[in-house]
Amino acid sequence: MNPLCLEKELEKHKDIIYKLFTESMLLFFILFIAASIFLFMVFGLLTPILLVAIQFVMVLLSDKIIAKTGNWPITSENRSVHIFHYHLPVEEFKELNQRFNRQKLLEIKAEIYDKTLAVGKDIDCQTVHEVFAKYGFNCVPENMSTKVVNVYDIVKKVAETYRLPVPKIMISNTILPNAAASGPSPSRGIVLITTGLLVQLEDDEIYNVLGHEFSHLKGRDPLALFGLMSAEFLLRVYVFWSFIIYFGIFYLFFALTIVYFIAKFFEGRADLDAAVKIGHPEVLAEALRKIGFRRLEFER
Repeated sequence: MNPLCLEKELEKHKDIIYKLFTESMLLFFILFIAASIFLFMVFGLLTPILLVAIQFVMVLLSDKIIAKTGNWPITSENRSVHIFHYHLPVEEFKELNQRFNRQKLLEIKAEIYDKTLAVGKDIDCQTVHEVFAKYGFNCVPENMSTKVVNVYDIVKKVAETYRLPVPKIMISNTILPNAAASGPSPSRGIVLITTGLLVQLEDDEIYNVLGHEFSHLKGRDPLALFGLMSAEFLLRVYVFWSFIIYFGIFYLFFALTIVYFIAKFFEGRADLDAAVKIGHPEVLAEALRKIGFRRLEFER
């Protein structure tokens, strides 16, 4: 696909990916409660069974659903992601945006691609400098950097460490550094990695972060969370409904607290499991610190 057309397609996924990596299970839980109340008013007592059935189907197809939200697949034939990074001071960045609209920037990126990767050549600073110069942009070579990340080999190494099959791998073109794993079972797992993670972290840090995600796959955490939320929902409707009528706020506070701490337990267990199996807890801690800092910076 032409990279110019591809860039336009990426905009369609931006909101989905941002929500996937910034919202917590707590928000999904609240939205699920609101939706269930509305549907209950429409479908009556069939609503709980209907909702659980729909969710179960979504869990079974989660690998295919998440694959649709990604931008580029990583395979054994297409292993690496090529990154060109140009550092700009704030004032120069503002000037660049004033001089070149989004369409022009996409054309510049497409021209860089045509002169490098499209002809089997790695992205290099000299070629990028020549393209920038054509558009009257006085760039400084010292501010340029290139990086090639062999994503497939990193994921394969983690899979071998956990003795799991290599899952599907998708890259999401979003600045927020993060990764997520899902799937109904380890054999049908999928890992979604953002370009922000590849830019901000070194290979060993990416390896450790993916260890955290593989722990979720091995523990079948997506299925466990589905079972937890489904059980709470069915109990709320069929067992605790009369209690909720009088003590709804207290029940919701209790239920939300339980879900929150169980979700945090899964996260803490995944951190510990990755630290033990991979054997470099200090690298994982540094990677998580970078991710947290970038997320805070992005939100601000």
